[in-house]
Amino acid sequence: MSEGYESQEYALLGEIDGQELDGLVFCAKAYQLFEAVRNGPDGVTRLRMLRGPLVGRLVEEVLPMCRYIQEHYRAGRYLSVKWLSGSQSFDAMLTQRGALVDNLEIPPQAHVEVTSAMHANEYLMREALEQQGWVYGLNGLKRVVVDGVKTVESHAVAETIDGQIREFADILVKAIQKKTTKVPSYPQFSTLVVRCLLNTLYAAAEWNALMDLIKNRVTFGPFLEIYVYDEVFHHSQLFKRSWIGDDAIAL
Repeated sequence: MSEGYESQEYALLGEIDGQELDGLVFCAKAYQLFEAVRNGPDGVTRLRMLRGPLVGRLVEEVLPMCRYIQEHYRAGRYLSVKWLSGSQSFDAMLTQRGALVDNLEIPPQAHVEVTSAMHANEYLMREALEQQGWVYGLNGLKRVVVDGVKTVESHAVAETIDGQIREFADILVKAIQKKTTKVPSYPQFSTLVVRCLLNTLYAAAEWNALMDLIKNRVTFGPFLEIYVYDEVFHHSQLFKRSWIGDDAIAL
């Protein structure tokens, strides 16, 4: 990557890192950074392979924050966000204001932590797509060495959609539990955002079946709400604590 492109990208990152911005302004700047990376040298490869700390932060933290903000920013609920690239116990701080915040008793100050749920072979799939442009599926991938060169083999595996949904339900629950049981814990009034890289193509019915499988397995720990979304087809689900105990209410 040329030095000029790298300095431009870090300059754009600096416009959002540690800066308190209106949520929609934050999103606009984040997408500007995404386009700068994508249109730069080897941009698509860098994004697919998560090459470099800047791209990792962008894909795994900043863009998921944009998704949460755009889903919840509305008339009567205005969000400002301060995303931080440091090693603190959360990814961003939110300031919320407006009639909905007052009347629905939404915390005016909150914190957000972002995590990802994905199949263990997700990294192999990205590598195979980069090398050969196709794969059969996640469960048929393995790393091999051919003539001294590491590559990824893809084999067809017979699966049912019900089996794949059950498989991903376990993956998603484990990703949530990893955060909800973390010690030390997160600040008061925290939200967990879970970016799902699904194990196959999910229509709305499959997504709803997945949510039905996990809703009674969701544990909140320190979080007031857990926002789960699929970044490909824009399915999403918000789980909030009930008034009694930690039972999940899907909104």
